[in-house]
Amino acid sequence: MKRLMEFDATEKFLTRPLEYDTNILQKGGKYKVYKSAVILTPGIWHDMMTRADVKWSEIKIKAFATNWITDYINLGHEHHPTDFVGKVANPRYIDGALRGDLCINKNLSRGKDVIEGIDEGILNQVSVEVISEDYWDSNEMIRCADNLKFMGVSIIGPYPPPACKDVKIR
Repeated sequence: MKRLMEFDATEKFLTRPLEYDTNILQKGGKYKVYKSAVILTPGIWHDMMTRADVKWSEIKIKAFATNWITDYINLGHEHHPTDFVGKVANPRYIDGALRGDLCINKNLSRGKDVIEGIDEGILNQVSVEVISEDYWDSNEMIRCADNLKFMGVSIIGPYPPPACKDVKIR
């Protein structure tokens, strides 16, 4: 039986290597698009903000997969205006993961650097930024994420290592 032992609505940064479908890249226009990138998978991931393990269930990720407040892509969880390099499009839950198309702006100098880093295999991790309401599951003795509100994705790496270890660019 699950009981609501505590309530914590905190911003989460869940980090994972970036994985995307290499067969369908869009190269024309303003953006280079990395289609169907893995953003978050179910599991127990370490929350950078609270420094606690949090369970992210498939049911909750599926239910809130399209609940995005903003769709930005930034660098290293920085929110300086020059650190915004693109947007997440078409977020959805498929193949056991929250996926989205990462649209990196080719007209920005930092966007060009990110594209080169991804294509060269230097940058290969993403970290989702999300607000959640956590509750304590007394049966499993762990915090569980609920009422997810996704804010964006951060390109990170290679350090710190990802919290959500299933994410890869390649």
